[in-house]
Amino acid sequence: MLDIEGLFAESTDVLRYPMTDREPLDSWGEGGVTFMGDAGHPMHPIGANGGSQAILDGQAIAEHLTGVDLRDGAAVDTALRAYEDERRPVTNDVVMANRKLNKTERSIANKTQNELKEFAESGEFEEMQKKYAKGEFDEL
Repeated sequence: MLDIEGLFAESTDVLRYPMTDREPLDSWGEGGVTFMGDAGHPMHPIGANGGSQAILDGQAIAEHLTGVDLRDGAAVDTALRAYEDERRPVTNDVVMANRKLNKTERSIANKTQNELKEFAESGEFEEMQKKYAKGEFDEL
């Protein structure tokens, strides 16, 4: 059994890495090389979007490379640029939405117990959930 308290007590170095994202890129690759997942579009971990976008990247790469002769460099390049052209706008939108949602989530996380109770009782939290479900991220 893992002794979590002991692990922390015995640790001499604790490293802290802030959650971060990056401005969307104009290009993910060149020639027969491209990015996928966090390498191309790191994002705040909101709703498992980073992992799900990486899966969708993999699916799109597979679809664009299906039927392509992988020995034909020009055909591979074309397929990878088509993958990027399909996925970049979508993931850029998710990065920007996650950035907004991260600020919203952090503002909630910083509330005191009494503030959270007031927030829930006022109906604000329910309204926020409805907007999130509709994808109305600009209104959060």
